Amino acid sequence: MLVRLDLFEERRDYLEFAVFTLLILLISLSLEFYHYTQLKKHKTAIIKAHVLNEYTKTTSKKSYKVIKLQDEYGATFYTTASTRFHSVKNNDVIIKIWTSKLNFLSYLKGFYAKGWFLKTTKHHSIRDELAKKLQTLHKEADIARIYTALYLAKPLTYELYKRFSALGISHLFAISGFHLGILSSVLFFLLYWLYKLPHERYLPYRNIRRDIFIATAILLLGYVYFLGSPPSLVRAYAMLVVGFILYDRGFEVISMQTLFVAAVLLLALFPRLSFSLGFWLSVSGVYYILLFLIHFKELPVWKQFLLVPVWVYLAMLPLSLYIFNNFSFWHPASILFSILFTLFYPLSLVLHLIGFGDLLDPLLSWIVHAPLKVYQVTLPTWFIIPYALLSFAALKDKKLFYSLGMTAFLVLFYTIVYGVYQK
Repeated sequence: MLVRLDLFEERRDYLEFAVFTLLILLISLSLEFYHYTQLKKHKTAIIKAHVLNEYTKTTSKKSYKVIKLQDEYGATFYTTASTRFHSVKNNDVIIKIWTSKLNFLSYLKGFYAKGWFLKTTKHHSIRDELAKKLQTLHKEADIARIYTALYLAKPLTYELYKRFSALGISHLFAISGFHLGILSSVLFFLLYWLYKLPHERYLPYRNIRRDIFIATAILLLGYVYFLGSPPSLVRAYAMLVVGFILYDRGFEVISMQTLFVAAVLLLALFPRLSFSLGFWLSVSGVYYILLFLIHFKELPVWKQFLLVPVWVYLAMLPLSLYIFNNFSFWHPASILFSILFTLFYPLSLVLHLIGFGDLLDPLLSWIVHAPLKVYQVTLPTWFIIPYALLSFAALKDKKLFYSLGMTAFLVLFYTIVYGVYQK
């Protein structure tokens, strides 16, 4: 019986990996610092940027527009404008910004800069044309926005995002590694049956799984590039490729070492991810999935398929409440939504390709318009730090794993009871 290898078996392996990633990190930071110094040459800078999002924010004193942009080197920043300022969402702009107070750390994190728009150019792309086509297939604008977010990585409106956050399903409708995982599985399955016969007849000496993965990886890379390389998909794609390379070389994939290698390499390649909440939530989600699979690797696949969403929901709930505070009585139903979404996503894509894209609109309409009471639940830092430590300790001891699950369940129970008394 073949036994899969651990990636790091000796201290020397860790040292070699540390030196390798440190070199990558130094190169990445050097490039970022060069772009930063170019931006800081003068008190003001005129740059080309693309508008990622635009929304109105209201305070007790006034309302104004918040505009999120990204320059040609990947730096993300924000500026503000009057509510009377014309919409520049999804446009390419030339903007003058004031950079005298900007430091390198803020540059990496994503910064605010006072800006003056000099030129706005309508952004035309195949992706925008497809988004318009999708909008014509659906009567409700919100449903069309959901599909453009699902397939084309277009941002949801603030209202939809807030609703989905309260339902616990915002991760389902903002394209991410979860969607890439579903697509890779579907592509791998389809390509396997297309390639199986030619492989048996003409190429029996080749590794069929390796060939199919390479084809799948190429198709997915094209899709990621087509969508404009959103950070969530880039990191998911990198983790997918790293995972398969390790698997193909005979290393154990269902292990924390795989997650560690992928996360560290991503941080070295893209230092900005250190300040990305989405990145750390993704890593946390994968950690809890692996934690379950490590302790229950003997379970049949169908039981893992049903139990993993339940476990991940419970384990991530304290972190979600600590960060976002939003909860509703529909929130636990996100477990069922997550399971069903693995069927909904590829099915909806096929329906759009064959001209029946609006067939599932009543389901989405119910989600968008169902009565929803949202309330705030705040978890203290003194609770979340021990919870995080318990999460790490549960890796080595199954009894601690059960303690972690019970703690997460008690948080859910407390949250529901608290909501009852809020009525």
